[in-house]
Amino acid sequence: MDWEAHRAHLLSVPSRGGLAAMARAVAPGSRPVRVRRLGGGLATATHAVDLRTRNGSVFRTVLKRYAPDDDTAPQEWDRLHCASAVEVP
Repeated sequence: MDWEAHRAHLLSVPSRGGLAAMARAVAPGSRPVRVRRLGGGLATATHAVDLRTRNGSVFRTVLKRYAPDDDTAPQEWDRLHCASAVEVP
C-alpha cells in the first residue's frame, strides 16, 4: 500500500455495519453511541467507541483497524497478552 492509500485508511471512519458487528462481539445487545478518532499511531486507524449497553450504561472501548495488507495484528495481540501478565506498580 502506498503512502496516500495508507493515509486515507488512517483518516477513514469505521462503517456502521462494522461498528454494529463490534458492538455485538464486545457487549451483546449494545449499540455504538459515540465514535472519536484517537491521535497518534502510524499503523492503524484508531477510534474510541462508546457503546450503550442494554441496562443503559456506557461501555468504552478502543477500535483499531489495520490496513488490508497489514499482518501485524496477531503480533500485537501476543505482545498485549504478555504485557497484561506483568505487574506494574
